[in-house]
Amino acid sequence: MSETTRKPQQQDHQPGSQARMEPRPQAEMRNYNGAGKLDGKIALVTGGDSGIGRAVAIGFAKEGADVAITYLNEHDDAQETVRLIEAEGRRALAMAGDIGDADFCNQIVQRAVQSFGRIDILVNNAAEQHLQPEFEKLSDEQLERTCRGAVLSENRSRLSMSETRPPQSQNHQPGQEHEMHPRPRSEMRGYK
Repeated sequence: MSETTRKPQQQDHQPGSQARMEPRPQAEMRNYNGAGKLDGKIALVTGGDSGIGRAVAIGFAKEGADVAITYLNEHDDAQETVRLIEAEGRRALAMAGDIGDADFCNQIVQRAVQSFGRIDILVNNAAEQHLQPEFEKLSDEQLERTCRGAVLSENRSRLSMSETRPPQSQNHQPGQEHEMHPRPRSEMRGYK
């Protein structure tokens, strides 16, 4: 069995630009045909401009959802994601800002609700990563930024959504297990 060796993706700043990656990620889901599983749903995908976030956003659009995405400052990547969502006949909204900022978390929920009427699905995908040869080499600032974007943003976004979402809405944090069948609001993890 032969093994393909790819050179590591390296860019001199964070976040990187998907448009500059070689080879390009296959986030467009070109061979995927949706089955209408999300017809009429509204999704908010943080970090939806590129990579896994773009693939999720496009997959949701192919399944019939309108999709709002957030991104930090990769405007070209975000506009390409919007174009791909709209090519599926769905509505798209792109919002630039730092998901680690509490005010921005509130604003994205409010803007998505203003644009689409509600949010049914929240995917907290945005994250920041600082590669170091050893965990101990992470600075306090790097660790704090990582946690603000990956952990605190989920809680801030969910709290902001608590009054706007219907009982059947779902939240997905990559890496955590969630039921496929929604539970009543009173039983949802972290919901008060």
